[in-house]
Amino acid sequence: MKSEPMGAAPPWPWARNLLWVGLGVLWLVDGALALQPDMYMNMLDIVAMGGWGQPAWMVSLINDGLIQWLYSSHLALAANLLLAGVQLGIGAGLLYFRHKPAGRWLLVASLPVAALIWFFGEWAGGLFGLDVSLIAGGPGAAMLYLLIALLLLQPAAWWQTGAQSERLRRWLGWTWLIGALLQCLPDLWTARTQSLTYLGAAVLSRQSLLTAPIYAMAALGARHPIWLNAILVLLMAALGYLLLRRRTPWMWVLGALVALFTWWIGENFGALLSGASTDPNTGPVWLLLLACAWWECRPHSAPTAAPAAAPADG
Repeated sequence: MKSEPMGAAPPWPWARNLLWVGLGVLWLVDGALALQPDMYMNMLDIVAMGGWGQPAWMVSLINDGLIQWLYSSHLALAANLLLAGVQLGIGAGLLYFRHKPAGRWLLVASLPVAALIWFFGEWAGGLFGLDVSLIAGGPGAAMLYLLIALLLLQPAAWWQTGAQSERLRRWLGWTWLIGALLQCLPDLWTARTQSLTYLGAAVLSRQSLLTAPIYAMAALGARHPIWLNAILVLLMAALGYLLLRRRTPWMWVLGALVALFTWWIGENFGALLSGASTDPNTGPVWLLLLACAWWECRPHSAPTAAPAAAPADG
């Protein structure tokens, strides 16, 4: 595998470059957040809070096992510094080695890291607790990092033919359709779950004009859980259907609005201003994926042609 000649234009579509840079920046942000003051203790508390509603075996493994061991062994600070170093290393490496063989190795290395964070830090996105909601951060930001890395590991020919745009659009469509089905799980129709879903994000930061709509949504969910959840199911199903059928350019506007709604109302902007945030959450990742799919699927856009002597995928 040869790296690109110095000074040569990269033979990759804009969407692939944006995904790569976006993934690198997200890993850097996560690593920087892990270095916040007292984060080594805050992170354990945040993870422990995520155990609400999860199966007993998972609570025993993560809360009573891993977190208790880190507390009692006084290794929380060392573990947090190790995590921050790994995240910063992956992010900086992806940005620096974007067109070099080392970049692909870093993508591969990021897969098990993302999988471990997803399972132990994000409680597998809530999948085992049967209360996963894309509006509230499911299936977990780390899972989306892993999926983006797998997309970027696809061969050069797959990206250069333009096939990635259609596949990414359809994948987003199916994801939101599945999200609509998951939103139909019995527990998500109850007043308690609807209220706590939004309050869980809001309580991490001080009350302000930004959190007022979140508390209003929690109150609405407590009073009218069935109507609110039905609207969310229809909204997610409509977005998924439009992305699959590619009926109208307004589907991109709807997708952006849903992603912003998710990031604000469902995730409180990842609680970035709380001092205890571990990552920006899924909202920005959905926006990144939608931007890549939109760019490649624009009307009158032609697939990126491969140069006559394109370098091997490094």
